[in-house]
Amino acid sequence: TMSLSKYGVLLVGAKRTHQPSHAEVFRAHPLCHLVAVASEKGDPEGRAELYKELADDLGLPYIPDLDEALARDDVDIVSSTPMVERRGVGAEKCLDAGKHVYLDKPLAGTVKDLDTIVAATERNDVRAQMFTLNLSGWVQEARRAVAEGRIGELKAIHAENVFSKGRAGSVPKGTVRRESEATGRFTHLEAKREMFDVGIYGLGFIHAVTGLKAESVYAHTGNYFFADHAAVDVEDFGAMALRLEG
Repeated sequence: TMSLSKYGVLLVGAKRTHQPSHAEVFRAHPLCHLVAVASEKGDPEGRAELYKELADDLGLPYIPDLDEALARDDVDIVSSTPMVERRGVGAEKCLDAGKHVYLDKPLAGTVKDLDTIVAATERNDVRAQMFTLNLSGWVQEARRAVAEGRIGELKAIHAENVFSKGRAGSVPKGTVRRESEATGRFTHLEAKREMFDVGIYGLGFIHAVTGLKAESVYAHTGNYFFADHAAVDVEDFGAMALRLEG
């Protein structure tokens, strides 16, 4: 259902995520209006206060029960930015409730959660979209240049993301970080896993431009710049080499 000929948008995400930025864009769009801020019942993230603060900032009601919020017929779209650890279960609930979902990146923290989100999207008559830079003008132009053969035969592609994130050089001397296969925790307020969180832009760009699947992946992460990243054992730098089909 559509309220006032506009799509009702439910915000499932707290302050200190990308949700405040997403909310501004949805609020400014002529076809959308914000309905409420909601979190999972029982606050498994432990961040109810940050959800409430976002609701207060936006002048919206706060619903501390996602099921209750999804039962509303004035909710058409969910903007979803919960903690990475809760993204699989949260997205599945929203999709199974028949809502269109705008998903923050990174999509989830485990292959199991990724499969859950994809399966829920495919079994429901809904649209799901993850935040990327792929609709940016420069990505679209690169895509056209390759598709039209303007640069000849594509042999290799290079993508780089550099963020300015504070004072570099604070990492303790002699720090050597070893990546582990199983990561227990992704969400830290003081640091983000840079390869995991920002590498999605480069990967998304390469996929958008080539449309090719990866046949092999080699990656390296480490701590080179920031003490706060080293303290919680998350990388502040990463590099990845992909061999694509063909």
